[in-house]
Amino acid sequence: MGKVFEGLGHADHNIPQELIDWVFSHPRLLDYKQGQLINLCLDLPEEFDPIPSSLYGPCAGDEPIQDRDTWLETRGNRKGPSRLIARPDRPVRRVAVIGVRGGYCFTMYGTQAELPSPREPWDPGLLTDELQQLSSDYWAVHALAAQPKFGRKAQ
Repeated sequence: MGKVFEGLGHADHNIPQELIDWVFSHPRLLDYKQGQLINLCLDLPEEFDPIPSSLYGPCAGDEPIQDRDTWLETRGNRKGPSRLIARPDRPVRRVAVIGVRGGYCFTMYGTQAELPSPREPWDPGLLTDELQQLSSDYWAVHALAAQPKFGRKAQ
């Protein structure tokens, strides 16, 4: 059986290696043409334990996340700040996969959403006004769980 991706870019989402291997050889992804963008979510089979999701907001089944409950912070080696909320990760049975068939999987993360989240507003890959607006609208009501810092309390 072939391999969908050469490697994983953002490997900081606590995805077990067995699940990464499963995604990298998933028959549905192997049907994509070389060089084609893959941007979808896969439900986990029963043999895998739930994985963590940091997403909060309407696409995760929540009310819109208010600005008063969030802060901006740059995570890891990213080039811009993420909208964060002091809440715990939640266990989910779906993985978002974004990458190029035959190239790199840019990111893989747990999610409750039907579709992967759009890039964050600071991302230079948002090349059109339409994509920029989609991102801004999405991240205005969604946030990512983070450990509380500097006196913030988890909700």
